[in-house]
Amino acid sequence: IIKDLVIKKKQLEIEGKITERKLNVELDREKWDKITVRKLAETITGLNEKDKELKEHEKEIKMELESHLNKDLEKVHIVINYFYHIIVGLIIFNLLKEDLFSGILFSFFAILKATISNTSNRHIKIFDINIHTKIEEHNFIKILSITSVLTGVVVGLVLEIIYPLSSFVIFQCFAFISGIILYIIVREVIPQEEKGRPYYFISGATIFIIILIFIEILTTYILIG
Repeated sequence: IIKDLVIKKKQLEIEGKITERKLNVELDREKWDKITVRKLAETITGLNEKDKELKEHEKEIKMELESHLNKDLEKVHIVINYFYHIIVGLIIFNLLKEDLFSGILFSFFAILKATISNTSNRHIKIFDINIHTKIEEHNFIKILSITSVLTGVVVGLVLEIIYPLSSFVIFQCFAFISGIILYIIVREVIPQEEKGRPYYFISGATIFIIILIFIEILTTYILIG
């Protein structure tokens, strides 16, 4: 249906341009035919009416698609989000066990990701029709995320007793989660169609690096002391 609608719109646009060109040619003549001009004007009026009908039809299809997409995406989002936070909890447990600084730093990144992705807004283009998708994290999903992190910590504790995970596995999970966080920041936070402000990013990165250096020096000083 969408493909046929797009084809009809393009055909209507081409037909409209051809008719307008014919009308301009006729009007440029010293003695133009009133009957021909009237017919061309009526054709243009008819094409405009068809264009309005197609736009209304497109609007209805767009609303229906948005409704279906948002429902499906919300289900997928809940499942993926749950397992994501379980892995986060598992990593936090193992990092805190090995290095307090790394564990706190990773926890900060995890909290930052949860803060910036409470609402996901995105435009999907299907056959030249922009579809707006929106996933809102309700209180239930937020509570589920918190409990899944705790579940991950418990899983890490149980595995530590039964079958301790190697550092290789932990850092593979760490790299995987870090990649997800970076992807979310790039896809959902950085403006795509609007003009961004890179100096905000540069300022934030600089401040964050300074904080990291300060914490590292402080941690080293405490350990030496």
